[in-house]
Amino acid sequence: MNDDDVWDAYTPPERTERPEHDTESPAELVEITRLARSLTRRTKGPDAALEQLGFDPETRARFRRLLDILKDLRAPITGGVLDPRSPQQWQPSVMAPVFYGFTDHDTHEGLLSPARVFYPSLEGSPQNAPMLTGVGRYPVVLFLHGQCDESDGGPAHHLRWGLVPSQLARSGFVVIVPKLTSQAPFGQNADFTTAMRAVEWMRTTWQHRGELLPRPMTAVAGHSWGALLGGLVATSLRAQQSLSAFASLSGGWLEWPAVPPRPLDLDVASLFMWGTGSSDLFANLGGASHSVLDAVIGARHEVVFQDGEHWDYFRPGATSCGERFRGPCSLMRPLAADFLTTFLSHYMPPQKWSFLSSTIPHSLVPPPLDLTPEQEHFAGGHLRGFRGVTGSTTCRVTHTWRLPPFTRGSIVLGGAPPA
Repeated sequence: MNDDDVWDAYTPPERTERPEHDTESPAELVEITRLARSLTRRTKGPDAALEQLGFDPETRARFRRLLDILKDLRAPITGGVLDPRSPQQWQPSVMAPVFYGFTDHDTHEGLLSPARVFYPSLEGSPQNAPMLTGVGRYPVVLFLHGQCDESDGGPAHHLRWGLVPSQLARSGFVVIVPKLTSQAPFGQNADFTTAMRAVEWMRTTWQHRGELLPRPMTAVAGHSWGALLGGLVATSLRAQQSLSAFASLSGGWLEWPAVPPRPLDLDVASLFMWGTGSSDLFANLGGASHSVLDAVIGARHEVVFQDGEHWDYFRPGATSCGERFRGPCSLMRPLAADFLTTFLSHYMPPQKWSFLSSTIPHSLVPPPLDLTPEQEHFAGGHLRGFRGVTGSTTCRVTHTWRLPPFTRGSIVLGGAPPA
């Protein structure tokens, strides 16, 4: 019997209703489809991979026929893809984003300081947009800004962080950004209390607290002194079993005094970013300073921007701080947002996207988005750092990871280093 006879003789089984306790996950079937389609789209075709796996020519030919059937098959997104105007909707993730909304909150609501909250939304106008609810629960991210005495009369510094929290919100996270006094973060102070209260407020008081995943699905991320404060907050949350990930964006860990010890002995996934430019001197943990990261116990990712500066996380003119120091890579801002988004998506994904831990590799560079026309409506500008760095001659980013006990790896994105 040849292959055509096999297909002609095949009779699909009758569809039956699955019991609710059936453990076969539709998400796993979606992932299988994605992997098969990815194989068909390799630049050298699937043959090289199949041959490397040891398949003989006849088996490879059969695989090619099956893969050819799958190459244009569009995998449904957990729960199906429906009209965006319908009350039913897919749960957003980094692989299927929506729009975002934000609301501003103040002390009369129970916070210790004003704060802005970002969340997924279907509205195109973000301020006070309705939150996308009823599609699955979201992880929480506490984002802590660094020290910046704004001199241009514009909004407070915590309101100037836009791309990082908004992209996380588009990808299925809820992010709270409290206003800090930027006191020296080398011990517990008023900002520590403000940050801890912000997390507690989200889970006990915020009007959409029922849409949040349980306490362990919380991440702390921060920039500059906010990252150092974040280390203290992360340590405290971890002691309460309320933390899954930590991220430091140019945290000045080399500024930390001898006492108390740096709060880096975390056994959760951690991401450290920094630039090699002169203004990021205290955050540069390369070379002899790399031993500082030996304290990290859990999975550790390091993203290094060649000639990146301390304030390149903002577009030029967005803040009065650090304007004299701008690195050559105009993509550092979106790249930082992209790496942080895929890092958190890998280690603490939204409720219905548990398979992101395998979809997003250790390199944190995700596969191409596989979107329906309805989803493409929402995806403009998403992950533009990863898209733009390919072939760039002004940006060079090195990502290194160490996953206990034995896994290590490294990739380089962008152009060659300066001569």
